[in-house]
Amino acid sequence: MWRTGLLLSCWVLLSCSLGGSRQGPNILLITIDTLREDRLGCYGDPLARTPHLDRLAREGILLSSAQTAVPVTLPSHTTLFTGLYPASHAARYNGLTVSSEPGTLAEALREKGYETAGFVASLVLSHSHGIARGFDVYEDEWEPEEAKDLVFNAWQRDGERVASHFLQWFSEREESRPFFAWVHLYDPHTPYAPPPLLEKVARGDAYRGEVIDADRQVGRILAALEAGGLTEETIIVFLADHGEGLGEHGEVEHGIVLFETTLAVPWIFRIPGGPRGRIVDVPAETVDFFPTLADLVGLEKDPEWHGRSLAPFLAEQYEEETGDERVRYSESYFGYYAYTSAPIWSLRKGRWKLVQGKRTELFDLSLDPLEVNDLAREEPERADSLAKELERIRAGQKVPEPEELPDLTEDEENLLLALGYVAPKSEEERSGYSMDDLDPRDLLRLHENVHEGLRLINHEDDPEGATKLFRETISLRPDFIEAWYWLAYCLNSAGRHEEEEAAYRTVLSLKSSHSLAWEHLGVLRQEAGDWEEALECFSKAIQHDSVFAEAYANRGNLLMAMGEPSKARPDLATALRIDPESVIAHHAMGIYLKNRGDLEGAVRHFKLALRYDPSFPASREVLQALEYRYRRARGR
Repeated sequence: MWRTGLLLSCWVLLSCSLGGSRQGPNILLITIDTLREDRLGCYGDPLARTPHLDRLAREGILLSSAQTAVPVTLPSHTTLFTGLYPASHAARYNGLTVSSEPGTLAEALREKGYETAGFVASLVLSHSHGIARGFDVYEDEWEPEEAKDLVFNAWQRDGERVASHFLQWFSEREESRPFFAWVHLYDPHTPYAPPPLLEKVARGDAYRGEVIDADRQVGRILAALEAGGLTEETIIVFLADHGEGLGEHGEVEHGIVLFETTLAVPWIFRIPGGPRGRIVDVPAETVDFFPTLADLVGLEKDPEWHGRSLAPFLAEQYEEETGDERVRYSESYFGYYAYTSAPIWSLRKGRWKLVQGKRTELFDLSLDPLEVNDLAREEPERADSLAKELERIRAGQKVPEPEELPDLTEDEENLLLALGYVAPKSEEERSGYSMDDLDPRDLLRLHENVHEGLRLINHEDDPEGATKLFRETISLRPDFIEAWYWLAYCLNSAGRHEEEEAAYRTVLSLKSSHSLAWEHLGVLRQEAGDWEEALECFSKAIQHDSVFAEAYANRGNLLMAMGEPSKARPDLATALRIDPESVIAHHAMGIYLKNRGDLEGAVRHFKLALRYDPSFPASREVLQALEYRYRRARGR
């Protein structure tokens, strides 16, 4: 058993290594998104090509029984930085906002005198969600040329770019202060698109190729630290936010269900003066990260934290414990927020794991590590006992006042879809759905069908294959709104507009506030010549989404066509205020100004339309006509 007195020697070594020249050790946190622990050499994978992370494990302390609180990017990272389970920090799903109530690690370190900097690779970790609190520098904006093109033109920054931004900051930082730097690498997240050479090294396994690429960037970061002579002045922590399904249990990616494929995470510490090459098998949770760092650098502890400090287990004289049956909690509200299904929770205690949603499952992980043999009926007393512990943990999570869901743009919603998520639904939106009878485990096939359908549309140019998947999904669950919506999208691509319209009307019969369906239906009715119904559809879209730029632009454009320019202008101005790059709004505003004799203003808007879409024919034709008239007037 460890003893508090033995812990002291590690911190004495740490202080000596710093030479008393700083207020505390530097802290470098590297998180790799969507990384399974069993794809690393240091966790036993003989096929792995991860030399830099393996070296970090040899020079540090590897936690062999670590678990995430939630297998979704934003809530998992927020748990790291608050020491709280998702219920208490409020960011239970991507697209939500971190509660303003809990303090964050970056805030505490900045108050202690640290220079704080974060470098993230995905917009799901944008500062707009509240996770950037306490960072002096938070690098989450980039130009399109720095990004990988994903579904619907969403963006993620590759690891090389993120590492380069960190290295630039590192070379220019204020050297008199200790630093806390967080580098987030997103490469193993879908879509898997490693450099061809690395995919070849990984024997055609694109996911492994992405892991190799992420490891290379870790190597660059660690090399810079070493070149600067700071390795022995820096606490280095590496971990993943969650794993990846890779097809096991029918889960291709992550988030909806709670199998060990997505809950188990790699976690390594390298502490100046600390142990080298140690493997620690105590149960660890990502909620322990903040309490552990607090011990390592002397931060004030918060009694509200749900985690415990792992610092005692990292000390040089730590003696391995046996029989540590600390319970570990995880949850997923993916299905709840995305599809309005029931949430799901899990609890691990020793060899046993309970999973609870609309139904309960019990697994003996010592005999059944793949979680295929449900023992809930054979072990009802054990299942009941664990269920009571789970309820106790849930009851102990202070839930802050709910904050309103952020208004996501259509592009932001498409970004979430591109990454395998669905935009979160508010309580009002939830009332329009009828999926709350579903357990997330029953939802999984429906979700995977939708996501695979989107992949076929956008990566394989196979709308017919996607149509079959969406129809299959609808046959399984006729009230699945997302499947109807994306079926309509496929039918549009195939030019089957009568069926497309019928699909949108089904969406609206299931959820009358579906603004996207109203807008698309309006376009169809306008093309069919039914302008009055089209106008009503655009108005409905705006009624249910007051910041829907495209709906304002379409209504304004239609009003122009109907000979009501005075009514059109406010809609066009609103569309441009919401989305200054709206091609439709710029073109329609150009027509409005041309008709009023303001040719200079009209030309400006036509040119802006062509700047944002060089292939937009209507603006090009009008500009060419104006240029022809201008030349004739000049006698040329």
